[in-house]
Amino acid sequence: MGRPARGGCGRLRGAGERPGGGALVSTRRRISREAGERALEAWSAAHDSGAAAVDRQTEATAVRYCLEELAARHPGNAVEVRVPPFGVAQCIPGPRHTRGTPPTVVEARPQAWLELATGRLGFTAALAAHAVEASGVRSDLSGFLPLFPLEGADAQTAVPHAPAEPQEVAPEAQDPSAEGQAH
Repeated sequence: MGRPARGGCGRLRGAGERPGGGALVSTRRRISREAGERALEAWSAAHDSGAAAVDRQTEATAVRYCLEELAARHPGNAVEVRVPPFGVAQCIPGPRHTRGTPPTVVEARPQAWLELATGRLGFTAALAAHAVEASGVRSDLSGFLPLFPLEGADAQTAVPHAPAEPQEVAPEAQDPSAEGQAH
């Protein structure tokens, strides 16, 4: 009766998992700052040294800590950030959804999420590399990341990429054959 619920393969279910493997639930602050920073530092050291990945528990703690931090710094319910299988966070002010799939979703693999959170990867570059999937009008997280920028890193990796401004294309640039035509 008093035993914790177990997920598949006999392991304990994490904060973002439901019985039966259904949808993840929104994360609340459950990881202490010390434990989160320790896990993030261990992941960072392994990542930077090119060593094998950290153990699953350390990676899960680092991912959940970064999700919790994003939600704490930018509270709201307009965007759902998913990092399966470890967790999900709702963040950023805006319209709130109450049922079904939210209108704005960002989903990343754990490695990509940690690279984004630490500034090793910019959001635009992550989209271009298909490391992140984003849908909805508020899905550009460039202004909210990195959460933990690298100390002493160059601007290429430590600063998130600014969202691209839409640019109008001149009519003559749209149709190259129109250039030689009479007006």
